[in-house]
Amino acid sequence: MSIYNNSHHKTSNYVFVTENLSAAEVDIKNYTRIIAIDFETVNSKKASVCSISFVVEDSNKIIEAKEILVNPSTDFTKIAVGIHGIQPIDVIDAPTWAVAWKEVGKYITPSTLVIAHNLRSTELSCIRQEFTQYNMGLPPFAKLKDITIWLMIH
Repeated sequence: MSIYNNSHHKTSNYVFVTENLSAAEVDIKNYTRIIAIDFETVNSKKASVCSISFVVEDSNKIIEAKEILVNPSTDFTKIAVGIHGIQPIDVIDAPTWAVAWKEVGKYITPSTLVIAHNLRSTELSCIRQEFTQYNMGLPPFAKLKDITIWLMIH
């Protein structure tokens, strides 16, 4: 884990995170793996993921960094395409969410800290809605009501 360092505090045992202008310390001593995830969607619906990007760090080493295109089986908006550049033609032969998530999910264990820039408002909502759409059981971290540890890192 990288050391957080500023003039007030220095430690290798905590990751400092903020969301909604409040700060919290996440004790990472029990986490041996971190996965950072990011989604792109094709419209304003959270169950319209067309790209899953993720980086996995385990024991201070990057073990995977990948983008998986996903066929969302729904309409693309021009606004969304303008943001991420992914076109409908790019995902025609791509796997569905149910297949693509298996590649990501295999890296998430009880000792994995899941992070994202907007996990609470975007990624977690996408995960919950995609899992519901495909009648899949939610992963344990997505069921938590108190997601203090699932915050954006700055």
